Amino acid sequence: MRNIYLFFILFVLVSCGTSQSTTYVDPHAEKHLTPHENFAIEQQKAISDKEMALKIQGIYEGLVPCADCKGIQTKIQLYPDMMYRTEMTYTGKSATPIIESGKYSINNQGILLLGDSPNGYNQIIFQDGYLVILDKNGNHITGNLAERYYLYPPNQQPKMENKEMDANFLIEKHQRGIDFYAQGNEPSWNLEMDLDKVMTFKNMDGLVFTAPSVEPSLAMDANVKRYRAITESGEIIIQLHKVKCSDTMSDKEFGYKVNIDFKSSNENNYVSYTGCGDYVPNTRLHNIWAIKSVNGKTLNKDDFKQKYPTLEINTSNGKVFGNDGCNNFNGSLSFEPGKLEFGPMASTMMACFENQEISNAIGKTLSGMLDYSFEDNELILSKNGKTVMTLKNVD
Repeated sequence: MRNIYLFFILFVLVSCGTSQSTTYVDPHAEKHLTPHENFAIEQQKAISDKEMALKIQGIYEGLVPCADCKGIQTKIQLYPDMMYRTEMTYTGKSATPIIESGKYSINNQGILLLGDSPNGYNQIIFQDGYLVILDKNGNHITGNLAERYYLYPPNQQPKMENKEMDANFLIEKHQRGIDFYAQGNEPSWNLEMDLDKVMTFKNMDGLVFTAPSVEPSLAMDANVKRYRAITESGEIIIQLHKVKCSDTMSDKEFGYKVNIDFKSSNENNYVSYTGCGDYVPNTRLHNIWAIKSVNGKTLNKDDFKQKYPTLEINTSNGKVFGNDGCNNFNGSLSFEPGKLEFGPMASTMMACFENQEISNAIGKTLSGMLDYSFEDNELILSKNGKTVMTLKNVD
């Protein structure tokens, strides 16, 4: 009996061992195929990258926006072995370029990463024969300065149009009810203010912050307006300094220097932005106007032997031209909602004895800040609630 029991135990152990040792493992099962597939994909990716490197090799140049200089003269050279070299010269600050070199990689979206990790303007994409610098999140930079982030081969630089000087740019903003706009660079940002409804602030990192419009507070010198708005998503402080401000990229002179401090609701510290801005003019002002009356005195066309007094307002470049019935004049003009501010006028010096009083009155009236309104085809200029000039659309 004892021998039978031992034999039974031995049989069970042998049976279990045999069962384990005869388990079949297919060397081509799915789990074993994955490394092979990954290797094939990596090999194909390497071939594709080399083909791309051969295609895009060369030198690309451009003037990238800069917050505190006239622009960053940028030069990127790409080599067929996927090496790169960059030169960045901060125009107006230093003539010595900052040079970097290393190896670049290409991700599955076709984005070239110069170096090991995203740290600024080192993500680029190749399209239509030129390079496009992306933001730190790998997205296209949008806004008015978007095309300033394009780098082209030497001698293929397109002429960059100044969109801020384009009348259509101002018309589009006026039609949308925008009263004030501003922009800055490094990093790129823009601001639009509808003073009756909403303020919208955007930056190149994809931030879009909107807040209801608020009344400004004035500084002691009255040349600075300060807007502060708080919402559930963040807080913004906007300061408009009434001082000439030059945009380093468009070479346009604005009427206001703009400072913005912003922080999201989950942050403790503000991020500061600087740039330039201007009020959007009413496009109805852009016209040639015949002067009908000055200080309550109606003008008679038959009284002017040479030229009838006219005023031409150019809202695109903030200029005014005219004739007072004797001399031609021109000067600068700035805009605020419902207000015009005439700068110093340059005038010819012809001696005229007829209607000299009217000519002098026109010159004195078109000075400083005036309120304006429209009545049918007439432009009404007033000061302290009193009409000082009426003008009629010559068309």
